Formats: sequence, structure tokens, C-alpha cells
Amino acid sequence: MTGITKYHGHSQIQAPYQLMLIVAVLLTAYYPIAFGDFSRIDDHSIVDSVRSIELRNVPELFIPHVKYGAYYRPVLFLSFLLDKYLFNLDPGFMHLHNIILHVINALLIFWLVRQLTGDRKQGENLIPLMSALVFGLHPIATEPVSWIGGRTDVLACTFILLSANCIILFKKEHSYWYVALSALFMSLGFLTKEVAIAFL
Repeated sequence: MTGITKYHGHSQIQAPYQLMLIVAVLLTAYYPIAFGDFSRIDDHSIVDSVRSIELRNVPELFIPHVKYGAYYRPVLFLSFLLDKYLFNLDPGFMHLHNIILHVINALLIFWLVRQLTGDRKQGENLIPLMSALVFGLHPIATEPVSWIGGRTDVLACTFILLSANCIILFKKEHSYWYVALSALFMSLGFLTKEVAIAFL
């Protein structure tokens, strides 16, 4: 089994192999970032603020504070807390966290486009693959993926794409569980970055 099928005389890559190709291409493109240090812009201030947060203080993240201005991003800080307790805020692992989230987003784009275009052509449709690769390799993604502080964009994108996929599933399956899941993911997106509300 090669992962390539023949359809009307054309060779086509099966979906599981397309997914593996997306992961391999993006990890190859972004792996050097994992060897980077903290950005001089504000990564150090983020790390310092996360170091001061203990597990018992987690509920306070969900209480808006005037000192942070218009920023209200508790889910983002929960992801940084995960880095703290799993990787001791090591910059390499924090960069890797961003890369993995970006790869997940590209796979969600693949899933979303596949749902929208359908798979009636038994693998002939390469639009989901190309869409995921263009999304994953587009230069505009370089800053949020490379910059630890830019995780707010990458993580909010994850939740919004999950929400969008659930909406499409609801249209197909007519199960209100997908509506509930979509609302949950949408809310998590808002709690990661405020502008995610534009998804509405």
C-alpha cells in the first residue's frame, strides 16, 4: 500500500498521507524556531508574570484587572502556566508549543476545507491539502509562531477553527451538541484574544 490511488488515470494522495505531508512540511519549515531564545520585546515580561502565578491563583486570571488595560486573556495565560509546570518556561519548549499549535491549525484548515468541498471524488480533490499548506507556510504566520508573545493569535485561531468546524458538522449532522461545542470553542477564543469576537 503506497498511499496513492488511481482515479480516472490520475495518481492521487490519500487523505492520511496528505495529513502526514502537512505535518512534515510545517515541522521542517518551523523547527529552527525551537532553538530560539526569548524575544527582547516582551517575552521576558510575560515569563516573569507567569513565574509569579501559582496554581491556587488560577481563578484570579478570570477576573478582569484594570492594570492590564483592554487585555483580558486568561486562556492564553493558562497555556503559559502549562509551559511553566511542564517545561519550567524553557524558551525552546515554549517555541515548540507555538509550532505544534500552528500545525494543529493547518490540520484544522484541511478538515474545514475538506468538509466544505466534500470528498466525493475519492481523493481527487487536493484543495484541502493546498489550502492547509498555503495557510501553514504563508509569511504572515511567521511572527505569531516565532514570537512566544504571539501565541495569543495562534491559540485564538485554534479555537475559532474548532468552532467553525463544529458549525459545519452541525449543518451536516443536525446535532445540537455541535452547536454547544462551537459556542464553547468560540468563548475560549474570546478568552484568548479579544478580537476573536470578529468571528461572529
